[in-house]
Amino acid sequence: MADFLYYLPGKPAPAKQLVERFRLQGVFENCGEAFCEVKNNGPDAGEGGGNGMVLRPKPKHLKPGKMKVGYYPKRQKWFKWNFTVEKEEGDTEIVEYYVGYDTRNPPRPDNLLREHPLRGYPVLLSDGNSWSVPMARMMGQGTLLPEGIIMLPTGEYVKEIIEKYGAFWERSTEFLDAWLDPENTNPEITDDHPVFNMHNLYSFALETLGINYRIGAAEVAVMKLFTDFNLIEISYAAIGMELARDIMISIKAEEKKTEIASTPVTSPTSSGEQE
Repeated sequence: MADFLYYLPGKPAPAKQLVERFRLQGVFENCGEAFCEVKNNGPDAGEGGGNGMVLRPKPKHLKPGKMKVGYYPKRQKWFKWNFTVEKEEGDTEIVEYYVGYDTRNPPRPDNLLREHPLRGYPVLLSDGNSWSVPMARMMGQGTLLPEGIIMLPTGEYVKEIIEKYGAFWERSTEFLDAWLDPENTNPEITDDHPVFNMHNLYSFALETLGINYRIGAAEVAVMKLFTDFNLIEISYAAIGMELARDIMISIKAEEKKTEIASTPVTSPTSSGEQE
């Protein structure tokens, strides 16, 4: 089974400790770990390193497949990633690692699907695969996100979106309001727009895909999944506008069929005098 590989520089350590140290909990959620120690020839060998561990997630809810774990540069593509850790007294530390995959069998959406994905709308990304973008909303019909039900002391029942998806709901509201703004008749990605700027669209797309898939900024970068066009499509899908458009197209098509069916058929008449 195809999946991402992670080269984590430094001394060998238990896999779970490395997952936590390199902040990979999201991509290893509900997964075991396959691992291999690399000595003197890792992707950072030219930088005075070369020693570390290669880890691969083993999703517990998917059928395991054969995939050799290790560093094989001739058939793998690797991408250097880093994040900053805040230290005491205001100091910071940059932590680096590498994300890679087998170019003969790159990760596909079905390999990265989480155990309990949300209902989604298919969006084609630049790897040529269709990814299921979770929908926070159904246009005109409220939310599609899981809701908890609370009984008040009065006996009334109230629904609330569960906390796990609260931030996603709030951001989808921001995008919906922006899309419905009459001044945004043809939204484009511009640095000075409060909503349709690159940082906002990119981070929203990352958050949205990360709900249904074990994927984050590093994985999206190594696969080069995003484009200007599909960033807009992802935001559209998340707020239910792509589905609403499909429904409207379907309704209009049915209306057209009904109109054609109800139109009386007349026989052509010939002109001229009869003998």
